[in-house]
Amino acid sequence: ADYSSTNVQEEGVDEGDVIKTDGKYLYIMKSSGKVHLIALDGTVMKTASVITLPNPNETLREMYLDGDTLLLVASGHTTTLDTSDKENKIYSMRSEDQTTLYTYDIADRSSPQLKGSVTQSGYYQTSRKTGSYIYLITQYSPYLASTWEDSRISPLVNGTAMEADQIFLPESLNHSPYLVISSVNTENPDKTVDQVSIVSAASNFYVSTENIYIANESWGTASHTDLIRVNYADGIITPCAAGSVNGYLNNSFSMNEYQGYLRLVATSYDSDSQKELNSLYILDAELKVTGSIKDLAPGELIRSARFFGDTAYFVTFRQTDPLFSADLSDPQNPVILNELKVTGFSS
Repeated sequence: ADYSSTNVQEEGVDEGDVIKTDGKYLYIMKSSGKVHLIALDGTVMKTASVITLPNPNETLREMYLDGDTLLLVASGHTTTLDTSDKENKIYSMRSEDQTTLYTYDIADRSSPQLKGSVTQSGYYQTSRKTGSYIYLITQYSPYLASTWEDSRISPLVNGTAMEADQIFLPESLNHSPYLVISSVNTENPDKTVDQVSIVSAASNFYVSTENIYIANESWGTASHTDLIRVNYADGIITPCAAGSVNGYLNNSFSMNEYQGYLRLVATSYDSDSQKELNSLYILDAELKVTGSIKDLAPGELIRSARFFGDTAYFVTFRQTDPLFSADLSDPQNPVILNELKVTGFSS
């Protein structure tokens, strides 16, 4: 039977969702922290089983379905009591965000079995799944106390502090949070394959079949977006390159990787007229700009973008909603092919 799947940005890179189906069952994530497995039999639907999170303080965020395996991403927090200052009889409570990945065997839909789980420090940001590997990204805020011994600057993965050689620091520190990226093989769901932490903030994430791109907006006299490329393969995570472009991104769909190049569209402000300006950039593997088209649609904002091979389409909004198409076949010389103006509001 034909059935739908989650609408993903990149073919071959699965994304979490709140509802999944395999054509025979519906898997519905509820705000109560439960997942209902609904059997489909013609016009009849009935509950086969219900999965309840082991920790009632956690909130379900997303789930993945892979054959007889169901993966649940949940977020919560842990609270600890610090009584190290015994001399002054002072105690303190510390609460930290934590993200958990639960892996269930659902070969018997009437009786799902928990196969394993992993935890990592930080507030849940996003995740992706390629093949049998799932990649979790969280944002962790270090805890700085009055002494080194009482501070916690290393994120925890499965209860163990990350090693110093797994944490990447910027040459110039602009942000204190860490981005924690870990990988889990669904065949071994109780441990991570690899983990790295990058001291950086993030506004948008885009994941291709080979790389994770982290985009962070910086605002000063002019806006610009800092970019980090992190390669992943078979669970191994390797930070590779960094760069920046002028302007800010509308969302993750403003980025796309094709044949080793990152293409993106961004909106910036003209410092003289205070009008919005839009640009299209093509960057190589080192995140160096190889080609660009600037000063597109003055006074308009980019509202959506899609990339199909060598062609990009993007819509700007303010008065007449131009739809632009661009030829990206030459990374050094992208060209606007055409534009269509239609009246009305773009949503």
